[in-house]
Amino acid sequence: MGFEHRFDGVGNDFPTSKGVFHSVVSHCDAVANADGVENERHPASLADTFFNERSNIVKMNVSRHDVHMGTDDGDEGLVKIFFVDAAGTEQTSVRCPGIALFDGIGYHVLAALTAGTKIRSRHYTPNAMKWDAPSLCSLSSSCLCVKPTLLKLEQRDTGAKRPLSTRLWYNNPNRRKIMSINRNELLSILNKGEGILSLAPTWVPRPFNRPGKRLRLHPDDTYAFGMKRGAIVERWFSSITKVETPGGGEHEGLSRVNIDGNPEHTVLFKHFVDELGADLFGQKLMDKYGTWPMYSKLYDYNEPLFHHVHHGEEACAKVGVTPKHEHYFFPKQYNNHLGLRPTTFFGFDPSVTKEEVKARLAMHEVADSRILELSRAFAIQLGTGWFTPAGVVHAPGSLCTYEPQWNSDVMALWENVVGSGEIFDYAWLSGYLPPGKERDLDTILDVADWELNTLPNYREKFFRPPLTDEQGNGYMQDWICYGNNFVAAKELTVEPGASALIRDNAAYGCLVAQGRGLFGNFVCESPTLIRYGALTADEFYVCHQKATEGVLVKNTSPVEPLVILKHFGPDCGMP
Repeated sequence: MGFEHRFDGVGNDFPTSKGVFHSVVSHCDAVANADGVENERHPASLADTFFNERSNIVKMNVSRHDVHMGTDDGDEGLVKIFFVDAAGTEQTSVRCPGIALFDGIGYHVLAALTAGTKIRSRHYTPNAMKWDAPSLCSLSSSCLCVKPTLLKLEQRDTGAKRPLSTRLWYNNPNRRKIMSINRNELLSILNKGEGILSLAPTWVPRPFNRPGKRLRLHPDDTYAFGMKRGAIVERWFSSITKVETPGGGEHEGLSRVNIDGNPEHTVLFKHFVDELGADLFGQKLMDKYGTWPMYSKLYDYNEPLFHHVHHGEEACAKVGVTPKHEHYFFPKQYNNHLGLRPTTFFGFDPSVTKEEVKARLAMHEVADSRILELSRAFAIQLGTGWFTPAGVVHAPGSLCTYEPQWNSDVMALWENVVGSGEIFDYAWLSGYLPPGKERDLDTILDVADWELNTLPNYREKFFRPPLTDEQGNGYMQDWICYGNNFVAAKELTVEPGASALIRDNAAYGCLVAQGRGLFGNFVCESPTLIRYGALTADEFYVCHQKATEGVLVKNTSPVEPLVILKHFGPDCGMP
């Protein structure tokens, strides 16, 4: 096959000969089957011609091949294409020496079908049929985007006939295109885990501050997203929320489900949420929010963060965004050191006036506003937490923090020069405001809840020491985030060699913070060192039905406790 080969027609038989099949080629002429559904492969001009030779090539010694084409559903015009080969097929994958250079180049096959036509590809075996919906390319809704270096030809033994089937996986941890799976297959994955999903790590870089290096990420991978994006300083859990930092990728911040132990084979957690709905996270959340409404994270900054605010309810409503309510907890397992300043500033001293704050904000572009001089700080205690509602200005301390929060990443920075010497321009102060109000200091000030920011008894209202939820033979479970209408969390500790059936009132995500054991039918363990792009056995999501029935948790270590942090939405019955 050359760059400009043609198909004059498609028959059922290939002659006995050695053929060469490219992962992607440009077809000049349309190929139509008897049902009238047409596939047309358009030449991709010079770029496709140049890079075609640099894709993977699969050589096959073929004794006989059958090509079957037809319409799967005449009403919908679904194309059905599958290959069946005789036994004894020999496959050899040949990698071009220069393939690493072109790993970031996607190959595009434009499928020009009749109006309203959908595309599906199918694996064929004599015993079973399996749908594989193609990944969609961000460049075009009709483009099937294949990474040639990751093209896999799978051969399965089914007796007399062995099907040659292709799964196309796009694997770039920064910009992963993940194959869509229908509802039945999603349910099958959930049922296989007996109501529990295993999640892959979701890493998030930020262009500010410095990493505390307590996330257990390999030190060589701290800047895996590139120097312009900054260091990886956060890991997100059970997330359907996209990162709002400039430069964030299409799926950045979205959690992924590990479906078969291969890091290249993952499905967006959001796909499970959107397709399964109440079957995954419960009817209460579905009725009230229509989705899984929260996520959690570990954030890990070596220096204190800037004084910033997540806009209050009214301010968010004006610009059509979601307020971000959040809860902090400071796990001992992730704080082998406390960073440069383990204190957090919340709001302002009750004696401070709005005019004083406005005067500091007016200095944002001309001098160091030193706005923290008007605030108040609290020393942070490991094993405790604070609830921080949307609208409260705060400057978190330098501990590695476990943070359940509402589905949002909206914020504005009120501090222009941070103690580390970082400078933040006016755009950080004026984000998420109504058009034309970016220079209105009253509008900027109104995104905060003044009453909450100046509460005289702030610690009494928002400090959260642990509260016992339940305990039994060899285990204890505490509430560690509670006392609000949005997010909650528990800390489960199972002693060495013990096991416990733990029932909860709602679906939840969780992180194994210490130890090893069994979580349902999954092996669980807290990792020592994680490579970027690798899978772990420390993150799970438990569906509503399984949570209420109970998860059997067993500590298989003879010496070390098994500690699991569990994050919930507002339907969990928190105190």
